Amino acid sequence: MRHVTAAIVLLVSAAVSLAKDAPLAQGDLVAINVHELLAPDGELSETRQVAPDGTIRVPMLGPLKFGGLTPDEARDMLKKTMVDGKITARPQVRVALLAPAAKAPEKPGALKAGDQLVVRIFELVKPGEDYVGTLTVSPAGEIDVPSIGGVKVAGQRADEIEKTLIARLAGVLATPEKLVRVDRAANAKVPAPDGAD
Repeated sequence: MRHVTAAIVLLVSAAVSLAKDAPLAQGDLVAINVHELLAPDGELSETRQVAPDGTIRVPMLGPLKFGGLTPDEARDMLKKTMVDGKITARPQVRVALLAPAAKAPEKPGALKAGDQLVVRIFELVKPGEDYVGTLTVSPAGEIDVPSIGGVKVAGQRADEIEKTLIARLAGVLATPEKLVRVDRAANAKVPAPDGAD
C-alpha cells in the first residue's frame, strides 16, 4: 500500500511540476495572490482567465501580458511591475495555473491515429472483384488505400471519408458513389452495393 501511495504522490507531483513549468496560454484559468496590494495586511486574491491577446487585467496595474510566461515568470513580472511602479518595495506574489484552457471538442465519431476502418470498394480490382481492407489510421492521420494512396482521414467521420474516397476514385471507377463503403472496424457491417442483394 505504501508503494501505491508513493507512486500516486510522484504522479501528482509530476503533473503539478509540468503545469508549473508550462507557459500560460489563452483561456487558461490563473490564480493571482498579491499580499498588501490594496491595503496593509490585505490580500488581493483573483481568479482570471488569460484573454485572447495573452493579457490578464490586474487591479491597480491594468492589463499585463501573461501569455507565453510560466506561472513563475508571471509572478516575477508582477513583482517587477509593482516595484517599478512604486506600488510596493517588496511585493509578495503568487501565480498558479488552476486549469488549462479547454480544448475544442472533438467531432462525435471523428477518427484519430490508431483507429481502424473497414473500407470496401466494389469492383476496384476488376469487375466482380472487390477490395476489402481493415486499415489503421497512421500517426500522420492517413490511411493507405490501393489505387489511391494516402488519404487524410483524421478528424473526419466514416461518412465524410466515403465522400473523400468517392471524389478520389472518380477517375478510376465509372460510378464510385455506389461502390464505396466505410465504417469503423468495431461496428463494421459492409452492405452490398446499391441495387445488389
